[in-house]
This record gives sequence, structure tokens and C-alpha cells, in this order.
Amino acid sequence: AMEREAFSAVRAEVAEEIVSNQGLNMSERQRQLTDWQQRDFTAPIFGIMSGCAAITVLRNMGVMRKSPRWMIVLPALPFYLMPYQIIYHTREAEYLVNMMREEKSSKFAKKLRVMFEKNIVNKRSEILDEIESGAEISE
Repeated sequence: AMEREAFSAVRAEVAEEIVSNQGLNMSERQRQLTDWQQRDFTAPIFGIMSGCAAITVLRNMGVMRKSPRWMIVLPALPFYLMPYQIIYHTREAEYLVNMMREEKSSKFAKKLRVMFEKNIVNKRSEILDEIESGAEISE
């Protein structure tokens, strides 16, 4: 939660790089990570699976039996949204952390890392430790 603002700043910088520069300042690994992140359908798939499972369970329990059939979606909606949000934000955090690695070999990674450190509330962040633990990843 404390890193939310810092992640937002990094996310905005990555988006700006992609939109205005077509990612030219990114390393090859960062371009691969961005391609992976843009094609990542894990969150919607988990959301759909848990939403459908919730509909099945709710139907078997007799929830909203006298209502129109489509209304079962209303009590099942949280079972879609919660897994979707948790997985989406986890995967995005993983993406942004990996984008900030390689600061010794990539100027853009260094820029993202500095931006993250500047916007972080707690200077003893587990995220910074995570970035340091895999600072240089070979391609």
C-alpha cells in the first residue's frame, strides 16, 4: 500500500515511453517484458473461472431462484472482480519490478528506479530489496 504512489509514477513513465517513444529507450528485455504484460490474460481468465464457478454454486444453493436467470450475475460479480483485481495488480507489480531491474545496463531502468525511490514513502521497502535481489538478469 505504501508503494502505491511510487508504482503509479513508474507505471505512468512506462506508459509515456510506450506512447510517445514507441519504447525506443527500453532494453530488449524490457520490450519483451512489455510484450508479455500486454498479452497477459491471466487475470481475466481467473476472474471468469471463479465467476462461473460462483454462478454454478449459487444456482445449486438456490440463490435468486425466483428472479430472472440473468440476475444470478449480481451476487456472482464479486467472485469475478476480487480474483481479477488481486491477480491483475500482482502481475502488474511483477512487471514493474522487472522493468526497474538492470539499472546498470539500461538507462531507462535506472530512470524508473530513481522515480520509484523518489516517490516511495518508506525508504526501507521490500520492493527495493526485491529489485536489488535480481538487479542484473541475463537475457
